[in-house]
Amino acid sequence: GLQIVKGGVDENEPDPTKHQVWRTGELTTSLPMVGTVTVDFWSAIKDFALDTTGTVTFYLRDYDGSSHVEIANGTVSDADWQGGVSDFVARSLSITSVSYTVSAGNELELKLIVGAASGDDMWFAYDTTGYPAVVKIP
Repeated sequence: GLQIVKGGVDENEPDPTKHQVWRTGELTTSLPMVGTVTVDFWSAIKDFALDTTGTVTFYLRDYDGSSHVEIANGTVSDADWQGGVSDFVARSLSITSVSYTVSAGNELELKLIVGAASGDDMWFAYDTTGYPAVVKIP
């Protein structure tokens, strides 16, 4: 998995070890979003550590090739992220009350950080068919 170091601060976190950015390609048509955007993902506390808090924040952003506009954000936190499982665990985040349109030619971006409240660094399954990450747009 992809390791993200804990201690990310916010949507502008510059340290590449403390954030990850996932983007669509350039959109060929506008993408209206009204309602709840859901992010389904697979992750784990580093080394599958049990009884450890995990905290992940996702920032949904509009990227025009040179700058970003934050659309919305949300955080998932759990005092026992692994829930007794020594493997990647499925998690879901609902970002509510989204009302925004990404223009054609721009990209929809999802930036994630692992906050300082997390008990350790975290691993994320990405670009794998066994542990798919999915963003559901209303």
